[in-house]
Amino acid sequence: MGEYKLAPSIQETLYKGNRCFWVTAQNSNIDPTIDPLPLVNVRLKCRFRPIALEGLQKAGRAYEIVFVGGNLKRHTNRWELTLGISVLVRLSLSQRMVVLESEAGLPDLQSADLAIYSEKHRPSMVPRLTTFFSGIGCRMGKRFPTFCAP
Repeated sequence: MGEYKLAPSIQETLYKGNRCFWVTAQNSNIDPTIDPLPLVNVRLKCRFRPIALEGLQKAGRAYEIVFVGGNLKRHTNRWELTLGISVLVRLSLSQRMVVLESEAGLPDLQSADLAIYSEKHRPSMVPRLTTFFSGIGCRMGKRFPTFCAP
C-alpha cells in the first residue's frame, strides 16, 4: 500500500481498519491456551503475519509456525486450520471456521489495512465491491456476532 510504487495505470482503493480475528477449524482439537501456540499459514509476506506475531509477543505467548500454505483460497478451503490457529479478516472467513473469542486467552489484534488494485482506464469494480464489503458484515454478524463490534 504506502510502501509500494504503483504503475501510472493502476489505482489503489484502501480499506482501512479491517478487524482481524484468531480463527481455527470447526473440527480442530487445538487448545489456544497452551503454548507454544501452533500457527498456520503465516507466510513471510502475508499481511497478517506481523499482526499475529506482534500480538503474541506483546502478550508473552510462545508460538510455533507449523504450516505455511500457498494462498488464501487454499487456506480457507482445505485442512490447514485443523493443524493450528491463524489470523484473518471477516471477508476471508468460511463456514468451516470458528472465530476464537477472548475466552480463548489470545491477545487482541490490531486491525489491517487492505487494498483493491485496478486499472485506471477500465470500468472499476470498486463501487460494487465497496457495497459488497459493507453488506457482508451484517450477514456474517448473524454467524459471528463479534464482526459487528468495532
